[in-house]
Amino acid sequence: MVAGAQSLNHIVTWVASARSRTPALSRLEGGELVLIPPSTYEYLGGDQTLEDLLRSLKSADIAGICLWQVPSVRAIQVANEIELPILAVTNVSPPELERDLVEFISNRIRSGIQRTNQTQVQLLDILASNRGPEALIRLLAQSLNMPVACYQIDGQMISSPNFPDIDPPDLNTDWKESTIYTNRSTDTRHSGWIWQIAVRRSNKPIAVLVVLADKPDPTPQEALDIKQTAAAISVELSRLLAAEENKARLRSELIRDLFYKGSVENLAVRADVVGVSIPNNGIVAVIRGIPPETNAMELLRDLLPRVSSLLSSYPILYEKSEIAMLLPANLRGESTTSMLSRGGTINVPNIAIGISSQVKQISEIPNHLYEARVAALVSEKVYQGRMVTLEEAKAYGLIAPLAGLEPIKRRVIDILTPLITEAEGNRSELFATLKVYSECNGNLSEAARILHIHRNSLAYRLHKIEQLTGRNLDDPEDRFMLAIAVHLYPFLV
Repeated sequence: MVAGAQSLNHIVTWVASARSRTPALSRLEGGELVLIPPSTYEYLGGDQTLEDLLRSLKSADIAGICLWQVPSVRAIQVANEIELPILAVTNVSPPELERDLVEFISNRIRSGIQRTNQTQVQLLDILASNRGPEALIRLLAQSLNMPVACYQIDGQMISSPNFPDIDPPDLNTDWKESTIYTNRSTDTRHSGWIWQIAVRRSNKPIAVLVVLADKPDPTPQEALDIKQTAAAISVELSRLLAAEENKARLRSELIRDLFYKGSVENLAVRADVVGVSIPNNGIVAVIRGIPPETNAMELLRDLLPRVSSLLSSYPILYEKSEIAMLLPANLRGESTTSMLSRGGTINVPNIAIGISSQVKQISEIPNHLYEARVAALVSEKVYQGRMVTLEEAKAYGLIAPLAGLEPIKRRVIDILTPLITEAEGNRSELFATLKVYSECNGNLSEAARILHIHRNSLAYRLHKIEQLTGRNLDDPEDRFMLAIAVHLYPFLV
């Protein structure tokens, strides 16, 4: 070795002998070791033209040059600058060297093909036997004799036993297909190089395969092993993801059937397949986010951090900012309603919780879902989010569903608009006065006491209410209509 020793990591793909005629070399593909016999060296101009020849051959991406004489000092300097290895051969003839090199490279290619075929057989065997991505990772680690890991987009990591705890790759990088990225490690837990390739599904990265290497670039055989393993992992992860997606779909269908149909064929079998527990004599709990944009998943996790994983085994229906759950009466030795009430008070103040009566039959679940939804609506609009049952909601539980009917909504607004559209004078007090008066069942003394005003002042306000609404508070039907309207109004705003 007389020059270019820093570039000995190149792989020789074939041997090319220069000739003493034009063209001196056949077309180069890259990776060749070029032999320049003494006669050809002189034919090409010897030391005088060697510098230009070196640069030309370097641009063709050859692996190196063999000469049968020591080149000039200047040629050696150029070879070192452009990182092109030059070997000076003295004890073997050009034909003998070419023959031996061709035989060596051919044997290596045959060995590589055999190894590739063997690797493919092993990969296919792992896939056929459903041994999982862990087996694929172990096979690649053994083949490369390097630590290997697979970082999935969901945060999971599978690795060979000797893989250190390094920082994970950035899965949001624009990973090109079938490209192995090589970088010097900046992690103190690994001082070498990192090879990375994306594992794709439907043309989108779902994981990154990472190899911790002790050299900058993989050999062609190593690169092939890495790419084949990445493809096999893609098949295995895609199969697992498809199974999870199918299970999630079946689970969602089962839960929707429970909550909306109340009649599920083969319930026990379907529930067992998707891992859902159906409690006996349970309750339906509905949790509403305030405001409605609240994320339901985060809401549940924050509400019950201790048992959120336990709850996932029961039917849970996610509807935008609302969660409906079919739960047992007790969780971990504590009343479920007590746990929900405490969680809502301590952890998540901006929610409303409604609870149904006890579910005694599967067919009753849709009715209990309705109960819990109405109770949650009353909780939000009337009780500042405090957990209530439909029984505790009392009259509000009866009238709350009416707020969703457009004719009722328009009628209530028409009746109450004179009391609520202006805040001038005493009109801001009239709505509150009417509400208290109706809640006191027309008892003037009790209403005046609650409002902290004199009976005469109350009588004056009630007279103004009659004038503005056109209703007679002495008429039972008018009084009943105003009472319904004033109690429905919170559900309209």
